[in-house]
Amino acid sequence: AGVLPSSDAVGCIPHALDALCLNQAGLQAVKDCNALHCFVSIFTSKLYLQALSGDTPGAVASGLDELMRHAPSLRGPGIDTCIEILNRVAVIGGANIGCTTIVEEISTTE
Repeated sequence: AGVLPSSDAVGCIPHALDALCLNQAGLQAVKDCNALHCFVSIFTSKLYLQALSGDTPGAVASGLDELMRHAPSLRGPGIDTCIEILNRVAVIGGANIGCTTIVEEISTTE
């Protein structure tokens, strides 16, 4: 992901993206490089296990919530990223999801 595997570095990402999105050019740059996608490898890689201990996941989640409230056009890509993370975690955990995704399985059981 290009992010140092430390809780401080990971925790700064949402705030840095939020700052970049303060103007239209920065927002477009965040969209163009699919910056939210870095969270897929962060939340699914052994490299970041220690960095995600303690309060870091909650702080990252709060920061992402704030980012998506300030930049509503990132909600779609943000949700897609979350779905990809959940699907990868399910596979890592041994789920045999075949051609379906966890989200599809959840929506059919409700």
